[in-house]
Amino acid sequence: VKALAERGVREPDARRALFDIDLEKQAVRDQIEWFDEQARTMGQSMTNPPGFLLATIRENWAVPAGFETTRKKQLRLRAMREREQSAAATAGAPAQQELRRIEGEEQHRLWVEARVDEAIATRYTTADRARRLRAFRKEILEKYPGVYDKAVEGAGTSPALEEHALRLLREEMKVSLALPSLEEFTRRPQGNLF
Repeated sequence: VKALAERGVREPDARRALFDIDLEKQAVRDQIEWFDEQARTMGQSMTNPPGFLLATIRENWAVPAGFETTRKKQLRLRAMREREQSAAATAGAPAQQELRRIEGEEQHRLWVEARVDEAIATRYTTADRARRLRAFRKEILEKYPGVYDKAVEGAGTSPALEEHALRLLREEMKVSLALPSLEEFTRRPQGNLF
């Protein structure tokens, strides 16, 4: 709640958002770190940063696999220390296990993203993709009034709104592909997935 409030989210909204999610399964701190990077990158074009942050958490946006979070850095350092302390105990060390789990999730996410990219490229013409993104932008503006208050259809672009619309398009495509879950992905030999 404190981290969200420090980024402009009203405390009641922060509490409600965090109450509605499973904090054991959702890496909210990682999402906040990614949001901070997006806020720096997008600058003034992110017209309502607290609303964008709440959308990120409520919709459980995955942090891009290549984004190095503090948690991941700390796990790498702990794993290195554990490895240095005892080569025999490394395989069972908690940090090493957690790091392997996170890396497996990232491999799965990258694999899924590649399949989604391929499907979007083959299933949508440029005009169809633009039309679908326009529909998503409209839906987002209706669902989150005030979050993208300076983004009016046809009056320029908002990188934050474009990111949100593209995430919805990608999620829609991912669901339609019925790709293997993380557990199925890790059980199958990698050659059988392609």
